[in-house]
This record gives sequence, structure tokens and C-alpha cells, in this order.
Amino acid sequence: MDAWGAIRLKARECHRRALVEARSDRRGRALVDAAIKVYDLEINYYEPGTKAGKGVFAFLERAAGVVSIAKNQDPADELVIIAHEIGHFNLHTDPNSEVTNVQAYLGGDLIDSGAGRAEGYSQRERKEVQAEIFAGEFLCPADWLKKEILTNGKRPSEISADLGLPVNLVLNQAIRALLLAPLSAPESEMSAGAVTLDDSQKEAVTWNGGPLLVEAGPGTGKTQTLVHRIGHILQQGARPN
Repeated sequence: MDAWGAIRLKARECHRRALVEARSDRRGRALVDAAIKVYDLEINYYEPGTKAGKGVFAFLERAAGVVSIAKNQDPADELVIIAHEIGHFNLHTDPNSEVTNVQAYLGGDLIDSGAGRAEGYSQRERKEVQAEIFAGEFLCPADWLKKEILTNGKRPSEISADLGLPVNLVLNQAIRALLLAPLSAPESEMSAGAVTLDDSQKEAVTWNGGPLLVEAGPGTGKTQTLVHRIGHILQQGARPN
């Protein structure tokens, strides 16, 4: 998985939930409004410089469940800012967070290969990059975008106009979509039941004799066999006598 893969997967789950709430409307405005509803948040608008310092475009108050947005921003930029704060809400536990930069639209390395670079960030900078990555994937998931480009023949500029998003955001997501391998859930999160065991492993799982000795080298499935063995024992113990 790429350097930001886990965050992108969380963003896709948020996108999925918002898309259901928005009745399959993929436009940025519909998605952010739906996500705000899904997470029981509220959007408040304020005059720039009145509720936050100069250069603050938005801020999240977690306890109150309020995302405050400075008025008179470009509509496309505003969507990214709201998605950014939704990212903070999903990824972090800070009581407050601010958006002070909308120029890059998406942080991190261009094709998510910069784990070393991320290590050089401060904790706050790292969280900002994470929220930006979340925002991009939430608003324009790379797996969907790849199909739009390769199968449906759409240009990033067309997609940007259709969704009401900044073209730079769509371009950056397009790079991820075309250059990175498809995302999948980490192996540790996969169900053990989805793994197919061979005959010898099945025998070890259901063994009811004396002490069980498993001798095998690396890569021979010992861990999966033992996981299934534990599950089998627990199931046996749960059965009524």
C-alpha cells in the first residue's frame, strides 16, 4: 500500500456513506453537505477576520460539532476546505483545527511515495497533509476517477467542471489513479475465513488428538493455520453439551 493508503481508504468509506446520503450525486457540494449530515456536524459562515485570525479560511470545533467557514471564498475552494475539516474530524482527535492554506489543494508527495519526506514533518504538518489527502480522495476517489479517464474517455478538466472541484485537485488525483496500484484493505484486516487451506492445514485445524506440533518453514501458512485452529477450538467450546 502507498504511503497514504490507509487514509485514502478511510476517505473512500466516508465518500461511500456520503454518496448514499446524497442519493448518488457525486458533485462536490452534494457530497460535503451529505457528509456534514452523516457525521451530525453543522456549517457556520463568518466574516473573514471576525472569528479567527487573518489567513484562516475555516476551523473545526470538535466538541460543538461545528465547521466555521470564512465567507466570500471561491465555491470550489470552499468544498476542499470543508472536506479538509471532515478529514480532521475522521482522522484526528484535536479539539480544534484550522485551514490556513488552500493553494496546494492536496498535500503529500505527488504519487504518495514520500514516506521519508513525511517523517520530516512536524506533527501538525503531518496532520494537515493527512487531512488534505483525505479531502482529495473523499471528493474524487482515484478508483472511480481512473474509470472515468480510461473507460469513459473524460479529461480532468471535464471532470472538474462536472463535480465543481478545483482542476488541480482532479489532476493530482488523476496522477494517483494512473500511477499507483489499486488500493486494497491491509492483510491484517482481511477475514481469516477468506483464506483457502490445503488438506494438511485443514487436518491440523480440526485435530482432536493429543498435543499438536506444527513444523514448517517460512511462508508455509503456519499463521493462517493456527488462526483457523483457534477459531475451531472456540467454536467447539461454544457448543452446548
